[in-house]
Amino acid sequence: MKQKISKLTKKSPPESNKIKPLQALQFLEDLRLLSSNIDGPKKLISIRLPEKMIRSLKIKASQENKKYQSLIVEAIKDYLIK
Repeated sequence: MKQKISKLTKKSPPESNKIKPLQALQFLEDLRLLSSNIDGPKKLISIRLPEKMIRSLKIKASQENKKYQSLIVEAIKDYLIK
């Protein structure tokens, strides 16, 4: 009985959460390119953000003389590199 309980209490990530070796290599290569400031081709995406967040981004971007989309890209890049 103890053996069955211990198997249930061990938490292992589901197989779908595991990164495959090729995915890991691609991720590391993408990070290398991000950290070297080499811009590759861009892809258009659609994302829903709260209006207040967009308004705040636009205000912050205008203070820095940037486009708000650039701030979003910088934030994502910073998150990925850290």
